Amino acid sequence: MKEKRKKGPNEKLQKIRTGISFLSACGIILIFALFCSGRVGWFYLLAILLAPAFSVLSLHFLGKDLDIEVTPTEALCGKGDRFLLTIHLKNKSFLPIPGIQLQLVENGHLKTERKTFWISLFSKEERNIQIPYSCEYSGGSYAGIESLWVQDFFGITKKQISILHSNKALVGVLPSILEMTDNHPVLSPLLEHTFLQGDQEEPIEEASRVFGGTPGYEYREYVPGDPLKRIHSKLSAKKDQLFVRLDDKLTVSTMSFFCTTGFSAWELESSELFPFASSLEKKALLCQNALELSMGIVFAFLKREYAVEFYLEKEDGWKKLLILKEEDLVSLSRELAFAILREVKPSEWSVSEELIQQADGHKVFLFPNMTMLQRKQIEQLESASAEPISVVDVSEIERGKVV
Repeated sequence: MKEKRKKGPNEKLQKIRTGISFLSACGIILIFALFCSGRVGWFYLLAILLAPAFSVLSLHFLGKDLDIEVTPTEALCGKGDRFLLTIHLKNKSFLPIPGIQLQLVENGHLKTERKTFWISLFSKEERNIQIPYSCEYSGGSYAGIESLWVQDFFGITKKQISILHSNKALVGVLPSILEMTDNHPVLSPLLEHTFLQGDQEEPIEEASRVFGGTPGYEYREYVPGDPLKRIHSKLSAKKDQLFVRLDDKLTVSTMSFFCTTGFSAWELESSELFPFASSLEKKALLCQNALELSMGIVFAFLKREYAVEFYLEKEDGWKKLLILKEEDLVSLSRELAFAILREVKPSEWSVSEELIQQADGHKVFLFPNMTMLQRKQIEQLESASAEPISVVDVSEIERGKVV
């Protein structure tokens, strides 16, 4: 759908000036036709009267052969870093484009001083626009063109050019690791849950029957679906490949962490969170706090020699990452740097019981702002699995409460 634009006072004033100039030109040519050269003068007058119509008709062809390429100097940045976004425009048509208006994407993660640009392109001309950006908050966001308008030769009207997804570049800002002590109000109940739940050991006969393998061999390569608690961390780190034990000795404790990226914009706007921030900054702050809290919880359990199954919610499902050593935090940080909060209705959010059953150890869900319907879904999953599920609500933490 095309956007409805409101004409500002400067644009209206420009149209008035264009109209006055056009009428003045018509008057001068009319005087020339009456008192100087009749035929030539009347021809000029007819041409200038028809010119606006031709100008508006030519707008149908303007911008059809316009190529756009958006490239950032850095696609992965840290908080406080700066980068340049280059917008390359190429007019492949034989018609010049007298006016192009670019409106940049706005978000709370990335900041730039200028949002609107006006340029013109001759036939077959190429131009580069470089926009400096600063990275304010961690998380993923798009930088590029939100809308593009082409103006006719007389400045009478404009038309909007369709913007492709490729005209926006995804930029990730790395999250920091939130330092958490044992008595942290979020970490403390999670540690208590994992301690009370513990790991269920299997006898050697059951383990061998489940895992298979040749008698006398203590390890085998990891395959998807093996419990993380049977991964031999030292051997895996030495061989740079995952191995599981075939005996009944448990090498590590485990937990599964689910980081959700769906949030309720209405609840965020109606809440008292971040009272002095704009709507875009509120979303960016909520995203940053969720990502950095996730990093802090995972790092805290990793220091206590836990293996972590990390599930990140994406548009096409859940992506699973195995966090076994501190080096894995680098991969997790890079993955979270491109995470984007998606506005969803509470009824649209769901997680399957099968995914919960596959997850190993104690389950922890993190919500940017949890709704009542989502809380009921977690309770249903908890009843179905017959195991406690912990919930962390970032919005409640920001209000000084812990769920």
